[in-house]
Amino acid sequence: MRKRWIFLLLALACLLSACQKKAYPPAPLDPAIASVVEALEQEDLENMTLTIYYLPWNIFLRAPLTVDKLVDDSSTEVVVLGRDEMAKAVQMMKEELPSATLEPAKEPLLRQFARLYYVCEINGEKLFDVSYENTTGTTGGMFFNGEEIEYNELFYRIVEPYIPNFKYSADPGNA
Repeated sequence: MRKRWIFLLLALACLLSACQKKAYPPAPLDPAIASVVEALEQEDLENMTLTIYYLPWNIFLRAPLTVDKLVDDSSTEVVVLGRDEMAKAVQMMKEELPSATLEPAKEPLLRQFARLYYVCEINGEKLFDVSYENTTGTTGGMFFNGEEIEYNELFYRIVEPYIPNFKYSADPGNA
C-alpha cells in the first residue's frame, strides 16, 4: 500500500514538472499597438517623421489646451526629430512597444487636453499620436490615437530625450 502511494506521488510530480516546461505562445499584441509595430518594421526611416509639441512646466496656463490649441500656441516648443534621433526612437519603439498594454482610463477626463503631444507619420500619414496632460490629478489623461488610456511610462520615455524643457513627474498629482 505504501509503495503504491509513493509511486502515485512520483507520477504526479513528474506530470506537474512536465506541464511547467510546456512552452506557451506569447500573449497577442493589443491590435492598436500591433499595427504600429508592423508598420515600424516595414517602413524606411526616410519616410518617417516624429514631431513633438510641448509646453514647459514653467509656463502657466489659465485653462487647459486641446491638442489643436497646443499645436497652434506661440509658447509651444516644437521638435522634429532628425534622421539619427529618429533611428534611436524607432529602435526603442520596436523593442518596447510589443510589450506595451493599452488599458482604458479608470477615471476618464472625457476631453483631450495636452501639455505634451507627439505624432509619428509615414509619408505624411499619421501612424499614431500620443497626448498627455499631467495636471488633473487623475490616473488617465493620456491619449493614444484619440483613445484615453491609463498612463504608460513607455509613451513618455520615447520622447523624453528630445524635450529638455519638459520635466515630468510620474505621479500625476506632482507635476
